Amino acid sequence: MLGIWAADLLGLSVFRERPLSAGLEKEVLGEQVVVQGILKERTEREENFSICLTHTFLIFHSKKIPINNLKIYMEELVALPLGTQAEIRGILKEIEGPSNPGEFDSKLYCETQGIYYQMSQGELLRYSRGYSRYQEAVSQVKERLIQCFQEIAGKHAGVFQAMILGDKSNLDESIKSQYQLAGIIHILAISGLHLSVLGSGLYRLMKRLGAGNGLAGVVSLMLILQYGVLTGESVATMRAVTMFLMGIGAKMLGRCYDLLTAMSMAAILILLECPACLYYSGFLLSFGAVLGLGWILPVLEAAFSGIRLLKPFLGAASVNLVMVPLLLYFFSEVSLLGLLLNLLVIPTVAAVLASGVGGALAGLIFLPLGKLLILPGRVLLELYDILGTLCCRLPFCSWVGGKPQLWQMTVYYGILILAVEGLRRVSREQVRRPALVRGLWVCTCLLSLNFLGWKDREGLRITCLDVGQGDAIVWEKEGGECYLMDGGSTSQSQCGIYQILPYVKSRGISRITAAFITHTDEDHYNGIAQILEAQIAHTTSVRIQKLILPAWKSRPKAYRDLEALAKKVGISVEYLKKGDVMVSGELRLRFLQPEQENDLEDINGGSLVAEMEYGNFRGMFTGDTGEEQELEILEELHPCTYLKVAHHGSKNSSCEEFLKRVKPKLSVVSVARNNLYHHPHPDTMERLRKWSSQIYMTKDKGAVMLWTDGDTVRAKGFQHKEG
Repeated sequence: MLGIWAADLLGLSVFRERPLSAGLEKEVLGEQVVVQGILKERTEREENFSICLTHTFLIFHSKKIPINNLKIYMEELVALPLGTQAEIRGILKEIEGPSNPGEFDSKLYCETQGIYYQMSQGELLRYSRGYSRYQEAVSQVKERLIQCFQEIAGKHAGVFQAMILGDKSNLDESIKSQYQLAGIIHILAISGLHLSVLGSGLYRLMKRLGAGNGLAGVVSLMLILQYGVLTGESVATMRAVTMFLMGIGAKMLGRCYDLLTAMSMAAILILLECPACLYYSGFLLSFGAVLGLGWILPVLEAAFSGIRLLKPFLGAASVNLVMVPLLLYFFSEVSLLGLLLNLLVIPTVAAVLASGVGGALAGLIFLPLGKLLILPGRVLLELYDILGTLCCRLPFCSWVGGKPQLWQMTVYYGILILAVEGLRRVSREQVRRPALVRGLWVCTCLLSLNFLGWKDREGLRITCLDVGQGDAIVWEKEGGECYLMDGGSTSQSQCGIYQILPYVKSRGISRITAAFITHTDEDHYNGIAQILEAQIAHTTSVRIQKLILPAWKSRPKAYRDLEALAKKVGISVEYLKKGDVMVSGELRLRFLQPEQENDLEDINGGSLVAEMEYGNFRGMFTGDTGEEQELEILEELHPCTYLKVAHHGSKNSSCEEFLKRVKPKLSVVSVARNNLYHHPHPDTMERLRKWSSQIYMTKDKGAVMLWTDGDTVRAKGFQHKEG
């Protein structure tokens, strides 16, 4: 593992080498091409139908070029059995990585599955008559089990489906968020616990029925291998399967089973197959949990053997000491109440699994029997829901520590290794004051964990997030105050949940002091509304503390809906107009628009327009204001350092007179690639180039991040995307 990581840091090609050369990618990406491959997976959703091909070849100039696996979004439903060889035409595209800090890395996730490209507008040209009867049979069994869960498990069907079949397609996002906040999301992943219930249960049953070690072991091994295939062969599943196989193999051969040896062998096999897994959260979290149990737990049991009250907590503490940095790195927050809740969940989850498996198998034969057998599992899941909801309502449910830097994680793990090995050595020797040693050890671990949450809070940080066609700007100032200026998109689904919240949490922020909405176009407020709705549902640990709206006399429905939503959350609403001023320390905001007499037919013209001052730094935030309003405030404008370009670079904004007055040193355009409005307009870009020294567009740079201490200014894009 260290070798792969070191080689990657040195720039040596380990797993980042793509199947196609850079020159060939330029020729085929974005173009219509033909591919051939074997159908591996079908996924039908309300919004689309997709398939995955394995052993895929790109047909280019009569040559067949291998491109590994390929995800294809089809124009229409394709009813082909798995294992069919198909030829498909469509638009070949690159899979984009995250464009904002904290955002989920779908590119890396696809690489762990051997997928480097995707295809849209897929059209089936021809296919073979032959197919894999085994693959199709497994798929049909899985589909029947999913249907059975839908009929016998009620509202908990999605949870049973995720726990037992590894399929989260029907799992409600609110349940997933609730389980994550409560610290019990691990039960939704196939793990060693699942296999011990299924495989070890069968092994012991066969032994009781008189089977020998060999027969019981072989049958158990075959069952678990088939179960791994049925559940999708995820990294966590294959880790658990490999370790289970080694455990059963040890029993069959009369050998001792060593947890850390089995874990190491599983890691080696997975990384040999897919080195990209080294950076994948599923791999690191799965193996991290086992490492905690195999390495730290024996030390803690020896050191704290005389304190019976702590015994139930030692397993969870061992796992968390390894997992907390990883959880912060990938999710930016850690559940604080999970340690307590897992005291109930872990001992009872085996009953949920057994009940779910028994109910599903019985339901395939006789539905009423399936409903009866799954009832205990449903009762336990209902209990998990109630306790999880109670946990999520508490203000200290989770710690939003933010995403630590690699040097922080290196220091933490270095201290952890020294602390654990030191405690191991002390436990073997007789010390005069063992209580003092244990207390110092616990304090060292807690201080090290707190160190992971350190963030540089000096100066002012402004981040214009890439939310596609929309606006979302986050300000952070010293002291930890955070403000959100707009938050919405018409091209990104649920931008509040998938772009804004991950960024805010990655910065270790759990409180947004105020959210400004410049006007009520959907691409400026729907993400903020999503966050407020998540607050009501208790599925986020981030809280907006105040909502600020333009002081309009004529208020459209969206405006009234936002007021009602804020009231439901229990936060205050403030209204700002021309001439109002807000001051927070060195930060000063002066509002130049709107007038209170607004025109409902020109929502954009009623946008909040704010001038920011921070030392010698001056910024302009313009919403979707138009040329008419820009001309009205000309006399109040000053040259500025930073300009958030109005209306995504529309032709009717950022007029010549306005730009001549503000003369921005840095202009930021928040806009989606290939948007329907053809923003930014070429005329606007020409004017910006004339009056602005630097222009950043989110469609090219991803999130645009600026830092200033009031004098010095540093700006950069999160990524570079070829426009």
